[in-house]
This record gives sequence, C-alpha cells and structure tokens, in this order.
Amino acid sequence: MIHIALQFLENELNNFAQQRYGITPPFCSLVNIAQLGAGAGLSVTTPLTLSLILVEEDRIAKSPDQYLRTGSGIYNINWTVPINLYCLFAGVTDSQGNVDGGNYLESLKAISVVIRFFQTRNVFTPGNSPLDQRITQLTADLYTLTFQELNDVWMSNGGKYYPSVVYKLRTLYYEDDPMGQVGLITQINVTAQGN
Repeated sequence: MIHIALQFLENELNNFAQQRYGITPPFCSLVNIAQLGAGAGLSVTTPLTLSLILVEEDRIAKSPDQYLRTGSGIYNINWTVPINLYCLFAGVTDSQGNVDGGNYLESLKAISVVIRFFQTRNVFTPGNSPLDQRITQLTADLYTLTFQELNDVWMSNGGKYYPSVVYKLRTLYYEDDPMGQVGLITQINVTAQGN
C-alpha cells in the first residue's frame, strides 16, 4: 500500500510539472535518497527525488476497542492500522541531470514546484484523482523539521545536504478481516486457596 501511495504521488507530480510548467517528464523519481551521491551507484536524471523517510502509526485515528459485539456474537477484531508517511522531496540535479555540483538555483526551482503542487491540491481521493480505490484519502501537510532533525535526516542518509522539503501524508489504513469469534462469558468460578 505504501508503494502505491508513493508511486501515485510521483506520477501526479510529474503530470503537474508538465501541465503547469511544460517540464518534460520525468520531473520526479521515487528513490532511496541514501543511495544518492558519489560512489553510491544510484544514477538520477530527474531534478527532483521523492524518498520515504519515516512511517508513523497514527495513534489518534486508531480504535482502542479490540472486540466487536454483534447480534451473532463477539469478535476479536484487528482494526485498521492507520499510518502516516513522511516524504522527503529533494532537488538534486540541474536541468542537464548533473548530480553533485548541480545548479543550486535549479534545485530551488524544483522544490518550489513541489510546494506549488501541494498548495493547489493537498487532498487526494479516488473521486478527484486516479488514486487506488484501496486508499480512501491522502492528505499532504507541509512538515517543518528543526535544524537538528534536518541534520539527522541528512546525516543518516549520506551526509550531503540538498535543498529539500518534507510533507506528511495522512493517513493510510491497513485493515484485515476479524480474527474470529470469541465465546461469551457465561459463568465465573472462584476458588479459594489456603496457605
């Protein structure tokens, strides 16, 4: 499900960049940012990369109830697991595809396109976009990292900073069928034990 959401975003961003700015696709590529740079072996020819940097359980959206009572019995439920995705968009190349030493201005332009994209549309549903039917809604919010968090993100991903922005995607739901029926408690037995 995560890969479907991120591939959807990659495609939508590529379409937006082409339609709004005439940028020849692909504009954005879904990559592991940790493999970018000298000696890492990843070749990127797009001005922008999209990387997943954190998966977070949304505890507020999670149901605390473990059991569901219906007319036919009580069921042990594995409720949906709501998750949020933190996505890093990094401007990594110039218009000629040069990574490392690319044009800084081109990287800033790429980040500006991302911000404009989410400014024009930050809620995605199967009704307003070609989003997979298993995903009911994705909402993108700009997430501001502190200087320490920003440093931690880039140090854990190779140490080289690129102009970037982080968006929090809320909320994917993973769900499963009920585990099975649980019997009703009909009697309680108490036994006293001596010393």
